[in-house]
Amino acid sequence: MIIHVMGDGTVLSLIDCENYASYIGDWDEPGRLRAHLLAEARQQHIVAWGSGFEADWRVEVRHGITEQEGYRDFLAVIACSSGVLHLANYDSLTMAAQFDDYEMPDEETADYAIEVPKGLYKVRVVQLLTPDERSWDAHEDEPHFLL
Repeated sequence: MIIHVMGDGTVLSLIDCENYASYIGDWDEPGRLRAHLLAEARQQHIVAWGSGFEADWRVEVRHGITEQEGYRDFLAVIACSSGVLHLANYDSLTMAAQFDDYEMPDEETADYAIEVPKGLYKVRVVQLLTPDERSWDAHEDEPHFLL
């Protein structure tokens, strides 16, 4: 499955919206959003990563851990408590961080749903192109990230 994540994709994430505590108040205070994302990642509620620059991204989701190589990759763990995980972009993360009544999944994030059985998942995120490689425009139907 390939999901086209629109909007500010400076930061992308995979979220268990049932348990992710999104609201933090003054999110743009230096380092506060990053610290929050790291704390939520330690609780296995989110996997978040920087893409390299602001753009729309295509994210391919596969079952199993891929051996495919890319520019960079990392492993993380996320718990799925509801049977659905959601991809989200920086816009959604920051809106939810600054407004206590903003719910995740939001309207956009709801479209980026990934149905999986409840449980604990190891996720490998592979960035397939370098962040400064603008040739991703030429790869019209190919993914930029692989989960």
